[in-house]
Amino acid sequence: LGKTVLVLGQGSIGLSFTMITSRMGARSVIGADLLDYRLEVSKQFGATHTVNPSKDEIGDAVLEITGGDGPDVVVEAAGYPDTFNMTFRLVRQFGTVIIFGISTDQWVPVEYHWLMDNQPRIIPTTGARSGDPIAHIREIVGLRERGWCDPGALVTHRTGLSDVQNAYDMYEQQLDEVIKVVMTIDE
Repeated sequence: LGKTVLVLGQGSIGLSFTMITSRMGARSVIGADLLDYRLEVSKQFGATHTVNPSKDEIGDAVLEITGGDGPDVVVEAAGYPDTFNMTFRLVRQFGTVIIFGISTDQWVPVEYHWLMDNQPRIIPTTGARSGDPIAHIREIVGLRERGWCDPGALVTHRTGLSDVQNAYDMYEQQLDEVIKVVMTIDE
């Protein structure tokens, strides 16, 4: 409530963070992504500002948006070593960094000086390793039933399970403005 949040990556997970933090009362939510279509969707999910780091220097843009303070919370939902380290550079001093997007089998060097200068609280998280991943699904279903949010709005494509390779390729290559593909069991 009342925090400034930066979400790096506006795929389905990043958009979920954008949606939830905006509904939790964030003062502002900055969505960052390299794909403009995702930034447009980000606005529909509650982003008050958007930044495309391939067009604008993200550090300058975020400082301008936050009045020079930096965001209170930075969420890493893009999954790249550069965005991992970017969280430590962009978060305000003593802010919070939530790491979601980094692959667990990847070695990622840490830009130590940013980590020590800003001294953020770090929350690493993944749904699958939470101990009870089904609990997260139940919570979001409960929020949807109360009308608080609609995660179904993330779905941009539907296909049968027999077309799994095409769905994977579409997502991997970011074709046809894909956000989330839902597959059903073919009859």
